[in-house]
Amino acid sequence: MSSIPSSTLLDLPYQSMRNTVLTPAVDGEVDGFSQGQKGDCWFLSAVLALSQTPEGRDIIDESIQAHPDGSYTVTFRGAPDYPITISAKEYAEAKKQRATPGEPGWSTGDPDMLILELAAEKLVQAHPEILPTGKTGTITRGGEPKDALFLLTGTPVIYQETGAVENTRAFFTRAFLLENEATLDTTPVIFDAHVKWPSPYPVEKGTLHSFVLTDIDSEAGTVTFINPWNSKQPITMDMDKFCNLVIRFTPVAPLDTLSNSSLVPDVSDDGPIVEKEKYY
Repeated sequence: MSSIPSSTLLDLPYQSMRNTVLTPAVDGEVDGFSQGQKGDCWFLSAVLALSQTPEGRDIIDESIQAHPDGSYTVTFRGAPDYPITISAKEYAEAKKQRATPGEPGWSTGDPDMLILELAAEKLVQAHPEILPTGKTGTITRGGEPKDALFLLTGTPVIYQETGAVENTRAFFTRAFLLENEATLDTTPVIFDAHVKWPSPYPVEKGTLHSFVLTDIDSEAGTVTFINPWNSKQPITMDMDKFCNLVIRFTPVAPLDTLSNSSLVPDVSDDGPIVEKEKYY
């Protein structure tokens, strides 16, 4: 893989929530969580972005059915014919694994996130044809946020491939965001950037990472976003620095809603995809 200029690397400390106790109930809410040492930031960010709206929280809540024996059934809207069962044993083993030092555990913190994560993994292992990124038979080796959103919502979404700093700046200067910042309350945005990997992530695992944009302050010239490494600690960054880092945006909105908007006027659902680099 070719080297990435240091000026375009997002250098963030790894702040784990590995010892965080699970919240007591599966409730459709995604509270504090931390990504484990698996390459599924793209999926976790999609769930987190979806949870930012009431409609998204309803989708999460309706996807998970709890049973008296401690098991769960997950039915993704994008794969309604393939309900996935997470047994009480599987759930307990996943919690134990992520609490064990040195184990590449699953996400820590919120139970809704963990159940969806486990269910997506079982689905892609059993039916790798479900998602383009499922060809590897796992969600833990990178993927596309738009594919995760389709699995979760059953609705295609589009993304903005920036390609240049000027394009990123143009994205923010459109009325969709800067002149109507409240839009983020109804249409969360996932973005992808190259990351300088801290411990415990080995550099050779890749350079791309997904985040969720939560706020834009046009007066202060800053953006605020959430890193799935620790969702409890939002990060605020200067707009200019941010525009140098970001390579792709994925608005959490249906294709037919955005295809004619000023947000993404020149991109289609089958636009360019980075093939050689994975999201972690």
